[in-house]
Amino acid sequence: MIVEPSFKINRFLPSQAMVCLILGLAFALCQSSSAQEPDNSTKVQEKAASSKKKKMVVLGRFEDQRINESSGVTVARPDDSGNASNAIWTFNDSGGSPVLFQVSTKGQTQATLEVLDAKNRDWEAMCGFSMNDQPFLAVGNVGDNQFKQKKYQLYVVAEPLFKPEFSSKGKLKEQQLKASSATIEFKYEDGSHNCEAMSYNADDDTFWFIEKVYIDDKRKTQPGIYTLANPLTAEAKAKQTKPKNIARRVADFPIRNVTGMAFSPNNKRLIVRNYFGAWLFEKGEGKTWLQTVTETKPTVLSVPLQSQGEAICFAADSEAAILTSELKGAIIWKVALDQNARKDKK
Repeated sequence: MIVEPSFKINRFLPSQAMVCLILGLAFALCQSSSAQEPDNSTKVQEKAASSKKKKMVVLGRFEDQRINESSGVTVARPDDSGNASNAIWTFNDSGGSPVLFQVSTKGQTQATLEVLDAKNRDWEAMCGFSMNDQPFLAVGNVGDNQFKQKKYQLYVVAEPLFKPEFSSKGKLKEQQLKASSATIEFKYEDGSHNCEAMSYNADDDTFWFIEKVYIDDKRKTQPGIYTLANPLTAEAKAKQTKPKNIARRVADFPIRNVTGMAFSPNNKRLIVRNYFGAWLFEKGEGKTWLQTVTETKPTVLSVPLQSQGEAICFAADSEAAILTSELKGAIIWKVALDQNARKDKK
């Protein structure tokens, strides 16, 4: 059964919606070479952020010129001592090499991870998650603007523990790593879909997808939330029958142009973004995530306006969001959640 959410789109926009709508629509609909242009908005954005009492902070920018379309992002695993990471993983959009970049939040590439047995047809999303008590990364080959694909892929790799190496002069060395991947090939129960938002619900070991429907799309149906049971867990492998790997539509979602989503590391929060803004869900007491998303109103977040802003994840402490965009030299933003959030009003 498909669940219809209790909130509506007209109460689901940030206070700066008109500005975001005009600018964001231009970014969303323009398929130009803007992703190849450098992000020169730092000074303007930093001034705006400082005026908001550090609710939005510029951590750094991607120094690596190879990173020119950061389409997905997730925070790196803690170190051996359990200390939170000051690094993120990201990758380039469709057509790029099947490579993940581990980047310090200041913007320096620390390592590259080549995902073996994988193809970047249209990588659009990624997430980190724990499986069988081990950390993993999943990358979604799930973009499909032309609705031509019948099947989609998730590439799952064990997340390596990064141990910094320095030159004799004390300069951080970039490490080049490779990892074999397990491929989860799946299809949607109701045909082809374009998707740029994927994350992992640790409560029931399912991957979540939010369909991307453009604002100018004339379809009257709302975007859908789809879930896919993880077939790689020990419990799933213990079953005798081979999993069919069908992503099933479980709810409608009243926001279009969704480009990113993430469950928090403590699995108590869910954040969703598009080109215009971001929304935060807090898991209700005794509720499932599906109940939370469909029965409660989200909190509207003030986030920096980004050209081709698509990627979002939580910081390691689940108290802030990290955002990037598809530009060379893109800014890495950190946005406090509890400090700048406000409940959406009717």
